[in-house]
Amino acid sequence: MPPRRPPRRLNHEPAAIRYARKQAGLTQAQVARQCGVAFSLISEIEKGTRNATDAMLNKLAAVLNCPRVVLEAKHDDSPRPRRNDGGGSLPHDHSVVRL
Repeated sequence: MPPRRPPRRLNHEPAAIRYARKQAGLTQAQVARQCGVAFSLISEIEKGTRNATDAMLNKLAAVLNCPRVVLEAKHDDSPRPRRNDGGGSLPHDHSVVRL
């Protein structure tokens, strides 16, 4: 079976979940058992090949004793600046501001 491809956009930060688990002194198997899920799900969530649902994030936050926001993905949904030079880089203002 080929390895899973990561979802387009994760609801969680895999590294944050791994870090919180290690800080809690738990193995993936222990977290899985306490969350009532398969070990493979925790492994895939930490690898970023499986997306954590809202319910799963709530369970992980409770088991890892940390705020859910710590485990959530930080998405920058702000609009991107538009290119104005036909596709090159954005112009930069290199002037110095003195106070």
